[in-house]
Amino acid sequence: MRKFNRLIFVSFSFLCMLLLSTGIVYSQGTGKELKGIVKTNDGRFLEKVTVLVKGTSTGTVTDSYGRFSLKLQQSTAKVTLSFTHTGYSSKELDVEVGREIEITLSESTENLDEVVVIGYGTAKRKDVTGAIVSVQTEKLEKEAPRSVQDLLRGNAAGLIIGQGNSAKGDASLQVRGKGTLKAGSSPLNVVDGVIFDGTFADLNPNDIQSIDVLKDASATAVYGAKAANGVILITTKKGKKGKPSITFNGNFGMVESAGMPRVMTADEFLKYRYDFEVGRRTADYLKAHPEMFVDPRLLSGTNQLDWYNYDQKTPVTNVTEDQLIRSWLSRLELKTPEIENYMNNKITDWQDLVFQKGIQQDYTVAVSNSSENANYYFSLNHVDREGVVVGSRFKNFRTRLNLETKITSYLKVGANTNFAVRNEGFLKSDWKQSAVISPFGSNNLDDPSSIYQRLPTGDVTPVNPFFDNQFRDRKDHYNTLNSSLYGVITLPFGIELQSNFTPSFSWREYYNHDSSKNPEWKARGGSSERTFKKVYNWQLDNVLRWKRRFDVHNFEVTLLQNAEKGQSWETKAKSSQFVPSDVLGWHRLQAGTIPLNESEDTYQTGDALMARLFYSFKDRYMLTASVRRDGYSAFGAQNPRATFPALAFAWDFTAEDFMKNTKSWLDYGKLRLSWGRNGNRDIERYEALSDMTSGLHPYIDASGNLYLSSQLYVNSKLRPFV
Repeated sequence: MRKFNRLIFVSFSFLCMLLLSTGIVYSQGTGKELKGIVKTNDGRFLEKVTVLVKGTSTGTVTDSYGRFSLKLQQSTAKVTLSFTHTGYSSKELDVEVGREIEITLSESTENLDEVVVIGYGTAKRKDVTGAIVSVQTEKLEKEAPRSVQDLLRGNAAGLIIGQGNSAKGDASLQVRGKGTLKAGSSPLNVVDGVIFDGTFADLNPNDIQSIDVLKDASATAVYGAKAANGVILITTKKGKKGKPSITFNGNFGMVESAGMPRVMTADEFLKYRYDFEVGRRTADYLKAHPEMFVDPRLLSGTNQLDWYNYDQKTPVTNVTEDQLIRSWLSRLELKTPEIENYMNNKITDWQDLVFQKGIQQDYTVAVSNSSENANYYFSLNHVDREGVVVGSRFKNFRTRLNLETKITSYLKVGANTNFAVRNEGFLKSDWKQSAVISPFGSNNLDDPSSIYQRLPTGDVTPVNPFFDNQFRDRKDHYNTLNSSLYGVITLPFGIELQSNFTPSFSWREYYNHDSSKNPEWKARGGSSERTFKKVYNWQLDNVLRWKRRFDVHNFEVTLLQNAEKGQSWETKAKSSQFVPSDVLGWHRLQAGTIPLNESEDTYQTGDALMARLFYSFKDRYMLTASVRRDGYSAFGAQNPRATFPALAFAWDFTAEDFMKNTKSWLDYGKLRLSWGRNGNRDIERYEALSDMTSGLHPYIDASGNLYLSSQLYVNSKLRPFV
C-alpha cells in the first residue's frame, strides 16, 4: 500500500468576490513541542480529532490512542488550541507550551432535529430507528477531497475505505466489512433519492451537500435484494435563497510517495549477493576456498593469485586488477551489463526514476440560486492529476445541473443531471520492477544500439519499467450521463405522490496497439484492439407518502412501486500479424491477417413493491416495519422473487420522568432493537442459467482406435439463486 504526504493545496472561493483561504498544514517546524490526549466523556480515546493552533495554519489529528503532538514554529509561552470532530461539540482551550494536556469532548446533540435521508424519504435524526451515520460535507471542502471516499474517510463509523493511491484517487469502500464469498461487496449508491448506476468518479465532491450511510439490516431492507452491503445516500447541493451566487473553488497541490520501504544501495546489494553465495555453500567448500567471495582488494589471508585460480581450469601466473574484480563480480553472479556498469561506476537509482512529485489540479465553478417558485444549481468541474508513479495520470470533466420549479401550489417538477468525461488511457511505468532491478542494471533507453534496453541485467527478468510503454499506444475514454426526472404532487390529508424516471447512459471507447517494434512482441507482427461499449439503464419509481399526527400518535407510511431495465452492447475488434506493417496500429485493423471479433449484448429487468410504516408514541417510543418484494431476471427459475421484511424498535429513555435528573451528565440516549433480511443480487446476469458449448473430444473403440468427434454438451449446470 502507498500513502501520500506533503499534500499542499490552496483553496479559492469566489462568492461575489474572490477570497483566499488555506487548508491545514501539518507542522514540521523545530519550535517547542506540545503534546496531549483527547478522550470522550466515557473515557474512550478519540481518534481523528482535528487540533489547530488558533490564528495559525499549524495543526494535526489525533491517532488511534487519542494522542497528538505539535511542534510550534515560533517560541511562545501560551497558545489557544481548537478541537473539532464530527459528532462532537467543538472546544477551545488555552494551554501552556511544554506541558502535556488531556481534554474531553462531549457528543453533540444539536443535530437531533436534523433531517437525514433514509430510503425513499427523510426523517428527523431523533426519530430514526435504524443504524444511520451522516456526514455534512460543507466543512470538508477545505480539505480538498479528491473523491466521495475522501469525504467519508475518518468521518463515518463502520466504513472500511481503502487508500486511493492512484492518480484517479478511487478506493474500495465497504460498510461493516465484506459480507459475501462470491457476489459483489460494494454498497448500493443512491444519489438524490434514486439508485445511481455510475461510479463515484463521476461525482464531483464539491457538488455534495451531505452523505448518509444506512448500515444495519432494518435500515437497508427497503432496498431489498440490493442492500446486503449497506447503502450510501448522497444528497447534492441546491440553490439558496437570496441573490444568485457564483462560487469558484480551486485546488492545486503536489503529491509524492511516503513511507516507502528503502531498497538496497549498490554496496548493500553486493553485500546481499555475498551473503547469498556464502550461505548456499558447505563448510568444507568454504574451507577449501578461503575468502572465495570477498572483494580481492580486501583479502586478508589469501594471495590474490591463488584466490583468482580457485575457479580457473588452467592456473595462471599473472593477473591484473581488472581481471580480479571481474572474477569476483562473476562469482557473485552479476551479469555482463552489471559488471560493465560496476567497472564504469554507473549506478542507477531506479526508485528515483519511477516515482515523482505529481501535480494535482481540481477546479470547480458553480452558479446557484433559489426563489419562491424555482431552484437551480449548476457546476462545471475540471480535474487533472498526476500520480506518484511516472506516467500515472487522470483527467476528468464533470458537470451537474439541478433544477426544480413549482408549477402550482400542489405540483413541482425537477431534474438532477450529471455528465462526466473521464480519460483513463494514460500509461504508467511498471514501478514494481524498480524494487527488484540491480542498481548496476543498465538504464539506456536512449541508446538504440544497446541490447540491454528491455532487460537491464541481461537476464530474462526484471524488465525496464519504461521499455514496453514506448511501443504501446492507448486511449481509454468514458462518457457517462445520469439523470433523474421527477414530479411531486401534494394531495389533501397529508398525502404526497412522487414519480421518478431515472435514465443513465454510459459510453466507453478503448483503443490499444502493441507495436511489433518491441522485440518481445515482434513475433505477433503487432496487435491492436478497438472496443466500443454502450450501456443504457432506466428505472421508474412511484412513491406514495402519508404523514399524519393525532395528538401523541405520529404515523408515516411509504409505499413504492419500482420497475427497471438495463441493456449493454459491446463490440471488440482485434487484429495481429499486420501486413505489410503495423505502423497505423488500431487506425487500420484490416491490415491484420489474423482478425478476432467479439461481441456481447446483455439484458436485465427488475421490479419491486415496498411498504413501510413508522409509528411513534409521545415521540419516545418508535416502531418501524417494512417489507419489500423484489423480482430480478438474473434470479434462478426456481426463485424468481424474494421477500425482505424488517422490524425496528427505538426508545428515547432520556424523555422519561425518571431521567430528568440526569441532564447534567446525559443529554440524550436511545435504545434500539432491529431485525431485517437483505439480499445481494450483485451476481452475473446469467449466473443462474445453464448454457451449452461444443468441442472435439477423443473416443476410443473396442479395438483401441482413437477418434475425434464433435460434441455438444452442457457447460454449466443450472444454479438456482437463493
